[in-house]
Amino acid sequence: GIFVLPVYVACAVAGARLLGPDRRRGAIPWWLRCLAAAAIAIAIEALLETAGLRPLASDVARPGSLLGNASDEGAIGVLMLGPFAGAAIVARDRWCMAGAVASAAVVVMSASRGTLVGVIAVAAVLAVALGRAAARRRASVLVVGAGLATLAAAAFALPFTRSRILGSSPLAATTVSGRGLLWQETARLVGGRWALGVGPSGFL
Repeated sequence: GIFVLPVYVACAVAGARLLGPDRRRGAIPWWLRCLAAAAIAIAIEALLETAGLRPLASDVARPGSLLGNASDEGAIGVLMLGPFAGAAIVARDRWCMAGAVASAAVVVMSASRGTLVGVIAVAAVLAVALGRAAARRRASVLVVGAGLATLAAAAFALPFTRSRILGSSPLAATTVSGRGLLWQETARLVGGRWALGVGPSGFL
């Protein structure tokens, strides 16, 4: 934690400097292209893993592409999908279109139910944000709706993702009960030492 937290702070500072109000002209397109390259790389590795290949060594049933964890893979996918989809609809930029497709594919192949719910939230925000002008409202809602339907169809077409959505996968029940246990234990720890915490490795 002590090593990771400064990295988070540095990322926030760098993001504010590169993409904040005083950003240079062309910063947003440059950022989206870099992000698209990352999304495509993650999607390629996720596709290989979905096909049963493991270019990167992993000892888990749900490998996480270049993120190392399937939930992290899905989270980065849904976080990238919003900016890409919005820019692809408005600007028709090829990089953003490729990034949107790659991000959606990453979400589906991660088989993360939480990120699939996140996609619904992204779609709702896009429908409202892009449909502010009355003339564009219907077209925006139709495009976002079509994208959401396509992603849902892809999720049910992929056997592993479908089994997790329907709860037929053994991992689906295990992750739910495991997270419930984590929340219960966390509440117990916080309740007992709410002021100073439990110290390093106390949760373990």
